[in-house]
Amino acid sequence: MRSDHSPPKGFKTRKEYIAKELDLREGDVVVDLGAGDGAWSELMARLVGPTGAVHAGEVEQKKVDQMMMKFTALPQLHPYLCLTDGTGLPPASCDLAFIAAVYHHFEKGAQVTYLQGLRSVLKTRRPPRHHRALHRNRDRQRRTRNPAKPPASRSRAIRLGAPADHDDP
Repeated sequence: MRSDHSPPKGFKTRKEYIAKELDLREGDVVVDLGAGDGAWSELMARLVGPTGAVHAGEVEQKKVDQMMMKFTALPQLHPYLCLTDGTGLPPASCDLAFIAAVYHHFEKGAQVTYLQGLRSVLKTRRPPRHHRALHRNRDRQRRTRNPAKPPASRSRAIRLGAPADHDDP
């Protein structure tokens, strides 16, 4: 059984691939929405270095407090209490918005509006290297056929507004 602070299954085998696809650079600014225990935020904070920043947004104060205590050695990682209807960050303040396994928590009917609002937080001066989304698919049919066998999953990087240039191996 997995504790609340351990990374999700498959995280360790995929983090290098995902980090490469995010193409983060020293000095980049990221918002990680639904940061949870901060596993992704920590990875991104190390990639953006001390001149960058990662805003780790979470809707539960308890999780924000836990991240603040856990990541005191990473001053570029900024846990904060995130609004449920937006990031609370200024317009054009981030190079990348990262959302992992939280889309289903968005209020039904408000997902598109939330994502449209999220675009205002992204800087537009940068080339489209950061217009990507990571999408994780689960095979729900397999789960219903054989509940004892875990569902297959795959992750792929998608350029937003353009066809995917490749799938992961």
